[in-house]
Amino acid sequence: MDCAIARESLSARIDGEREPVPAERVDEHLAGCTDCCAWYAAAAESARRLSVRSAVRTPDLTADILAAAGAVAPRSRWQRARRWVLRDHPLRAAVLVLGSLQVLLGVGQLLGMTFAMTGHAHGDMDTTAHLFNETTAWSIAVGIGLIVVGLRPSATTGIFPLLATFVGILLVFVAVDGVAGNVTLSRASSHLVVLVAVAVVGAIHLRYRDRPEPPTGSAVRATEVAPPDTSSGRRRRHVHLTDDPAA
Repeated sequence: MDCAIARESLSARIDGEREPVPAERVDEHLAGCTDCCAWYAAAAESARRLSVRSAVRTPDLTADILAAAGAVAPRSRWQRARRWVLRDHPLRAAVLVLGSLQVLLGVGQLLGMTFAMTGHAHGDMDTTAHLFNETTAWSIAVGIGLIVVGLRPSATTGIFPLLATFVGILLVFVAVDGVAGNVTLSRASSHLVVLVAVAVVGAIHLRYRDRPEPPTGSAVRATEVAPPDTSSGRRRRHVHLTDDPAA
């Protein structure tokens, strides 16, 4: 066998590829050719070093390449979060913070932090009356929210998650207090209204959530609109949505 053919087969063997000639013939050639044996050992060692050597750190030229091309460099995760909070969605970020604080207040009460709201008179203040007023405010707020849903079904997008979470947590407390004997049957039955309400609001939400919303200015790509030309028989071009296959 010619040495060139043998070394080509050995190179394919090192790379894990199919050898162009039978491996038995290559092995027979290696048994009688010291030059090919030395070449094979050196090539295998070079391949091993290349596969296990550490990668050399190279400079990141992404920003320079994008700047030369006139494109905007991608922002890091921290930059995107900072932009989201300070510029794009400051109100949503504020709601997230306030919601987290409200959850912490509730968890604090579960852990025994009464915030000076005990069941007896505290000085000249009757804190029990204030607790009653808090639950009354929640009941009225839930009722007004249901009325809003009846007038504007699209409002379920915001009301349904809040109402469903409220009812879920309320049912847990009612069950625990019922086992402990801290709630009467009549008081527990009064929650049936909000339980039925969350089921109805959920049905409305499922019915209206898939309805398409009117496109905004950023979702519409206006193509050239030409006046009708009856003399040449041209048809007016229309405005298409960006996600329209016919656009």
